[in-house]
Amino acid sequence: MRLVIAFVALGLVVTAGAAYAQEADDSVVASLVEHARDLAYAHATPESARCLGPGLLEAVDWLVERRPEDGRLLVLAAELHAGLGYALYHEDGPERAKAHYRLAWDFACRALDARGPFSEAARTGGKDLADELKGRWDVDAPALYWAAFSLGARLDLEREAVETLGDLPSVRQILARVRELAPRFEYGSPELLLAHDHAMRGRGMGGSVEEMKALLEEALATSENRYLPARVAYARDYAVAVQDRGLFEETLREVLSTPPEVLPERAFANRVAQQQARRLLDRAGDYFPEDD
Repeated sequence: MRLVIAFVALGLVVTAGAAYAQEADDSVVASLVEHARDLAYAHATPESARCLGPGLLEAVDWLVERRPEDGRLLVLAAELHAGLGYALYHEDGPERAKAHYRLAWDFACRALDARGPFSEAARTGGKDLADELKGRWDVDAPALYWAAFSLGARLDLEREAVETLGDLPSVRQILARVRELAPRFEYGSPELLLAHDHAMRGRGMGGSVEEMKALLEEALATSENRYLPARVAYARDYAVAVQDRGLFEETLREVLSTPPEVLPERAFANRVAQQQARRLLDRAGDYFPEDD
């Protein structure tokens, strides 16, 4: 019921926007969208999000078109496109997921460019990006994170393409700055992304199992083990890297036995994590071929 209320609330935002899109106070519009988002994060299921999520994204896009300089709304649009794109399509519809990641990147860059030449520095990377990131403050952490998430998630789906390798250092640079600006951001999510980067690279390309484990443990501690995506990442990335099938299966079964509401404000993310845990268990033989 509350999920329905979330989308009704967003509908009211759009209706109000149609009447006074230019006159309404930015903080009021963004606050209503945030409230709808928070209700969805707390009460949505993967199934309901598949039905209602596209409508939410279209509504937010509609608002952004009419308020193109509202930085707070741009960051919300980046968050929703990146987060829902990952939850709904990363595994089952990669091309659709990449479309959402590109939109999220664009929205995040627009928010950041209002305070400095972020997108230009991100294109060149290296010292230019490092210098640009030094001028960022904690208020920029959400936009920086969703920029890194959207770029990193897209590259994760394109990791076989050689040209993607040049963008990965930029993702690491941005996430490192987010960790400096907001050490406990989004239940350790920057640490999870960096750990996954180590897993994808492997030792042959500079990945470190030790650093991966430390990052995952930091993320787990941030949420006191209540953010289930961190536990899924521990199984998928670390347990697979060290080829410990027992740890892999035990960790994922713990995910499935934990009530999603253990972290009420992120119950949706926990439900998505449980869905991922089931898939990983079903495919355990692919990750541990020598055990079969």
